[in-house]
Amino acid sequence: MPNPRDSQEEIIPSNSYLDLSPNPRGNNPNLEYRLSAFAGRIGGNQRFTVSRNDPEFDRIKRDIPDATTEGTWKELCDLRGLAKLEIWKSGLIEFWGSLLNAFISGAGGIALAKYGSDYSPITLAVAGGMTIVLTLPLFIHAAGPASGGHINSMITIATFTAKLATLPRTIVYVFMQALGSVVGGFLLRTGLGRDNTVGAIVPGCYWAPNTGIDYGQAFVIEFVSCCIVLFIAFGVGLDPRQRDIFGPALGPILIGVAIAILTFITGIMRQGYTGASMNPSRCLGLVAATQMFRGHWVTWAAAVAAAAINGGFYIMVPPYHAGPAKRDEEQAIFKGE
Repeated sequence: MPNPRDSQEEIIPSNSYLDLSPNPRGNNPNLEYRLSAFAGRIGGNQRFTVSRNDPEFDRIKRDIPDATTEGTWKELCDLRGLAKLEIWKSGLIEFWGSLLNAFISGAGGIALAKYGSDYSPITLAVAGGMTIVLTLPLFIHAAGPASGGHINSMITIATFTAKLATLPRTIVYVFMQALGSVVGGFLLRTGLGRDNTVGAIVPGCYWAPNTGIDYGQAFVIEFVSCCIVLFIAFGVGLDPRQRDIFGPALGPILIGVAIAILTFITGIMRQGYTGASMNPSRCLGLVAATQMFRGHWVTWAAAVAAAAINGGFYIMVPPYHAGPAKRDEEQAIFKGE
């Protein structure tokens, strides 16, 4: 009877990060290159992590717990990580990506709402979905190597609850994502003018009082939509067994497709309901610029609840629950031989 581990080793070959970074020390990457390791990188499928066989593994695990997949809650929640410059550098990329994403998606959303009376709700929902398909994967690809390509506070919180990101990284990222989105929203307001922005409805970030959907119903729609996004994001973008099937190139595209489909479906559910957000930090920036805060708390509450549920499932049913994992030296990229 064949050994399941052998079949896994044939399907998932060993990886080498050395090809991605010039390294004068040959097969023993120095700490500078190990700093880029992050288990919560979207599309990375835990490829960019440090091997247990690395001679510096214990030291790196203490200093950068999410550079591995074995950080304990005590290590992951050590707030001394807030003093690490590398996390703030990565947070700056999340700030910039969130700013640009809020600006372009907000511009498209306000334009759709402004000319909405000329088109059917289905046409508007399709346009909104296509905007996401064409832009979100590009932002994830662009930010992935530097920060993990989250550009979404829900994703960041979910990687923490799944023990793939530290609490300091989560705090820095969520803060920078929110700040970037607010700056992007006000840049959009400056560009369009106050009269064309204040009071504008941004699809996914607001619903009219006469829709017949109360806060509880909106929470359920948002919560389930967030759970779907996280299920797909973790399945195609963070599961180590998918790295050779999807990987950094295809994973972000599939996540963008999933969010676009949900945007379309929830956007046509009911007249006046503009759809699920699935990105609370983005909506924070846009509702701050438009001053349309009605129900904004729902986007955050649903996202946090979905992240907590997803993290619980991930910890209880880890990727390798169905069979033995491949050897540590083949599972990691950084080898300390």
